[in-house]
Amino acid sequence: VFIPGLAGSVLKGTLNIPDSVSLPNHLCARHTKSRELFWFNPARVVPFEIDCLLFYCQLVFNTTTRLLQRPNYADLDISDFGGLTDLEYLEPSGLVHEFSSYFHILIESFRNMGFVDGKNLFGAPFDWRFTPDANNWVNNTKDLIERAFWTNNATKVTLVSHSMGGPFTYYFLMQQAIEWRAKFIHNWVPIAPVWIGTPLAALAQLYGYFFGVPLTPKGPTADLYHTFPSEFYLLPNEKYFGSQPMVTTPTSSYTSAEVPQLIHDRMKVAWALEYGKTAKDLNGQYDLAFPEGIAAINCVVGRGQSTVASLKYESDSEIGKKAPTEINGDGDGTVLLKSSTIACDKWAQEKWPVEILSLQTTHIGAMKHQDTVSLVHKSACF
Repeated sequence: VFIPGLAGSVLKGTLNIPDSVSLPNHLCARHTKSRELFWFNPARVVPFEIDCLLFYCQLVFNTTTRLLQRPNYADLDISDFGGLTDLEYLEPSGLVHEFSSYFHILIESFRNMGFVDGKNLFGAPFDWRFTPDANNWVNNTKDLIERAFWTNNATKVTLVSHSMGGPFTYYFLMQQAIEWRAKFIHNWVPIAPVWIGTPLAALAQLYGYFFGVPLTPKGPTADLYHTFPSEFYLLPNEKYFGSQPMVTTPTSSYTSAEVPQLIHDRMKVAWALEYGKTAKDLNGQYDLAFPEGIAAINCVVGRGQSTVASLKYESDSEIGKKAPTEINGDGDGTVLLKSSTIACDKWAQEKWPVEILSLQTTHIGAMKHQDTVSLVHKSACF
């Protein structure tokens, strides 16, 4: 079962936007006749159209429930839970397959060994704007794993996750009883996991970021990320980053614990403190305890790439208004080595059955590396 990361699931949906809702520009459609591809659709990331996409993807804050939710006029969501089309390629029509290839190399390697989609190859995609406790993902994934187990002669299931899919999978596993894990789960391969968050999430919230997609604006995307519970979930975990400066100016220094306050004050995000606390509680629920019952965990981490470690501004007044200087550390270009290794190192030191594969590669490169493919084969094949 493959479990994707942030922006790693295709999102489709319909639009029915009333005239009372303002649109970014005159090119933005208000209505669609059928479900259309929004993420990832290369036609939607060109100038002007990108503004429409950002608007369509935004969640809205319900002042009654105090929750971020999908707007009723843009019902974007995954469309193939259990299948592979939502995560094999992010642009499944084939127009930019090479660019949008995600789990394809791993999936195709198993097909070449005789594995079959829907029989012994499955996907557990999710709406990556939310956290793992949302949208019944945990229960749906549990049902999928049990179905895979029973339809394959009670063969235990191997889980393969990437990026934010790592903490999602961890949360899922810790929601299950040890006996359930021992019965249904064989191995787990977390690739480039974000165990304790990433300073890149602070950059996304305070300035903007667009997953490395070229020719797209950074600044306007911050408003988008303010509406994603997952972006608060990915902020650096204050327990592990501690007093390390996350945002600095010549006169001030802010730790990871203070980033939600910065988002609230400088970006005027009313729910930042609430969602900062919710993310803190969610991330601290199991404190990286080993998910007992699993036969083995084989971690894959990337290193040797310049990776955002903190943000530096020329003055306090620039925070939230101008692009910061990115202070880099070692990692895979997205996740610091500290964050991708901390859980696996901890479990290995505690003598749990853990293997760590460290590769000189990028966040996405770790997915496609031949050593990763070989390790996943070894983990999945009894």
